[in-house]
Amino acid sequence: MAKIQHFTVGSVWRPQATFTIGSSASDPTFLTVLQQDPAGVETTISAATTVSALTTASTPVARLSTGVFQLSPGVTLTGSGYWFMKFAGTGAAQASIQEEIIVDPDEFTSNAGLSDRALVSLAETKDWLQQQNIDVGEDLELVRTINDASDRIIQESGRELKPISTGASTRTFDVYDYGYCVQVGDLAVLTTASNPVSIIASDWTTVISSISATNITTYPMVRQPWEPVRKIQLNPMVSPMLAPGMRVTVNATWGFPSVPGNIRQAALDAIAYVLDRDVEHWREDLAPVAGGGVTLTLSLPPSALEVANAYSEPFVG
Repeated sequence: MAKIQHFTVGSVWRPQATFTIGSSASDPTFLTVLQQDPAGVETTISAATTVSALTTASTPVARLSTGVFQLSPGVTLTGSGYWFMKFAGTGAAQASIQEEIIVDPDEFTSNAGLSDRALVSLAETKDWLQQQNIDVGEDLELVRTINDASDRIIQESGRELKPISTGASTRTFDVYDYGYCVQVGDLAVLTTASNPVSIIASDWTTVISSISATNITTYPMVRQPWEPVRKIQLNPMVSPMLAPGMRVTVNATWGFPSVPGNIRQAALDAIAYVLDRDVEHWREDLAPVAGGGVTLTLSLPPSALEVANAYSEPFVG
């Protein structure tokens, strides 16, 4: 059985299919060719084409010889992932032939397939796993694992370790206590707008006051480079007292200013943990424990889970 081939983004794939009756190459009467891209989108390349009309110069499918067909001029591989092509012959020599290829992630195309919330880079991960070579045959698996491990750590921490969105945006927070302070989730930096904070009355519509950045104190007052603002205090000399039922809108860039070092290491450890599984004996590894016990399967190693949970707080904005 032929191995699945690897391609790079931007390459042209020209899949080929051979139809036979017994051991002899034979033409089907009609030929349909279907394509599926990494997003699962199916495209009909050629629908029930009469094979007798095909030649070596035909497009999008050429007949190279009796029973042998090739996509021509081929399909440009626009993104990384799993690509499929299906040649379905009907009538004489009825058969269905499917080909699959893997398009490896490309650092020059869409950040190699990493999500915007990936906690580590592909190069950093390969270095940690000691994959210091130019082979990219396992990059697609690495990218998927990086994305999944990052999402799991963010979910466990309940924190915006990587911003949900880029740039400044306005978020609204409910006021629960009397005073001049309000929790604001994970805030990287207040916007440079003249009045980044507004106080909304309990009707949730009327703007009572707009507060300038010079009248706002952010907490913690002394922060690590990676540490976000978790609370703001308004100057009582210029701000009305906050009361339950009011709301405060804050215009800022949200998320951690940078990913903490121990979170990055936890992500690398989690990736290594996932990749170091025994695929040959998975039935035994996941089988019920003798005596009626339950196999404990964790999506994160205990060390990474502990780090993620250490960032969890009761209030998440």
